[in-house]
This record gives sequence, structure tokens and C-alpha cells, in this order.
Amino acid sequence: MPVSMRVCICFYGVIGRSLKQTFPSIKTNIFDVLTENNVEFDVYLHNNCINVLRSTRAGETAQQIDNECWRMLEPVEYICEDQDKAPTNAERFDKEFAHIPDKYNDNKQSYKFALYEMYSCKKVTELWKDIKPYDCYLYLRPDLEYLHKIDLQFIKSCMARSDWNNTIATPCWHNHADEGLNDRIAFGSYDSILAWGERFDYID
Repeated sequence: MPVSMRVCICFYGVIGRSLKQTFPSIKTNIFDVLTENNVEFDVYLHNNCINVLRSTRAGETAQQIDNECWRMLEPVEYICEDQDKAPTNAERFDKEFAHIPDKYNDNKQSYKFALYEMYSCKKVTELWKDIKPYDCYLYLRPDLEYLHKIDLQFIKSCMARSDWNNTIATPCWHNHADEGLNDRIAFGSYDSILAWGERFDYID
């Protein structure tokens, strides 16, 4: 059967944080569903490499990270980069964002992790931005267990909208309506998702 559409799938962040636990759900509920519906997809990936994860907010005190398990996702293009060397504007953050409340009581570690995440998101975006556009772009967090099959009919209904080129779809759960959007999943057209992927450049 002919290919119904082409999808670009992007993973980013500390890939090894929990991928060994989440990969079965990614394969079953994302990859396999796309394949069964004749959707051609390519995976792109940026990995923030660290040896040990320490997250006060998540209660992770000394979690060992496998920096090679990203290969399970079989990306067509990838970047693996030491997180410690990533430019996260840390000095500017400490100086100019000093007024931000320490909401999570973790010495603002959660905010700095958000900078690492957005940097990784930008780097994976660089891998596809200069090649032939896909029909749809899907950004997924590798540390999530996907409980339901990807809803292709919903995606196609969004693609049929007249404002598709200016649309980004994000989850309606955990969206912190008073502060922003859920950053765990996003999909959209080339133009819209490019803006999503390059948020790091607009932190100010």
C-alpha cells in the first residue's frame, strides 16, 4: 500500500533516564501504529549525556545513566553531547532571573533543567530544519510511558485545518493554564514546530 504520510519524530533530553522502561510503550503505541497504517517516519534524536542523575524534585539521588540506550530508537540522525558542556546561559540565569521564586525548593534546579531540555530540543531541531519538509512533526519525551495508541485520525483532522501551518498541538493535561503549556508532547507543521523547537533562542 502507498505511504499515507511522512512523519518526523524527535526525542530529546537525557535519553537514558528511563528509556529501557518506556521503550516498549513507544514501540507499541507509536512506532508500530504508524507502521501498521503505512505512515513513513524518521526518528531524530539529541541526547544530553550525563553519568549520574541527581534531581532533588524527582527524588533521584544517584541514578546511573546508560548513555548508549538511545540506539534502541534507531534514529536516522542524532547528536550525543555532554550536558555539562551545553551552553545554557547559566551565568545570565543566575544574574537576571534572580527574582524568580524557588517554587520547587530545589535551589532552582528545575528551572536549570528546563534550560537543558530546551537546548536539547533546539539541537534535535537543527537535524531536520534544512531538509525536505515532512507532513507532520512529532516531539516526544523519552521518559514517558505512552499508555494509549497514537491517534492518527486526530492528527489528520488537525492537518486538515485551514490554520495548520500556525498550529501546535499539546496535551490538555498538566498544562498549568496559569503558567504555560504541557511540554511533554507536541506536534505541528514545519513552520509551527520550528518555533517550538527553537524556544531556547527566545528564553528572554
